Amino acid sequence: MKSLFKIISDYKSSLVSIPVMALISIGLTLVFYIFFNQKRIYKYIMGFAGVIMGLIFLFQGYRLIIEPVGLVLINRAVLLEVFGWVNIFFALILDIFDSIGQDITNRKEKKTKSKNKN
Repeated sequence: MKSLFKIISDYKSSLVSIPVMALISIGLTLVFYIFFNQKRIYKYIMGFAGVIMGLIFLFQGYRLIIEPVGLVLINRAVLLEVFGWVNIFFALILDIFDSIGQDITNRKEKKTKSKNKN
């Protein structure tokens, strides 16, 4: 058990980087959502770019897995993949909330129009 805690303490900085990357991805997606709300596709561009770059780094790291550079590339690939997928799924969640909000406002407008006609 001590060896497990020793390994975790040795690689603590690597363990912290993944949640930090996820929070950065959520923040950037939110900024893109606020500024580019009319064009929905802009929210997804960063996520798709992160996933594609992560796959490229992964394949390059896999080719060089014997060397230390390959392991570094695989580590960066994991970070980019986390960034990309968190970005894509958070953008999907924002789109779902946005469509629910538009549906609710459309229902309220229909009710007020029908009351005004009567």
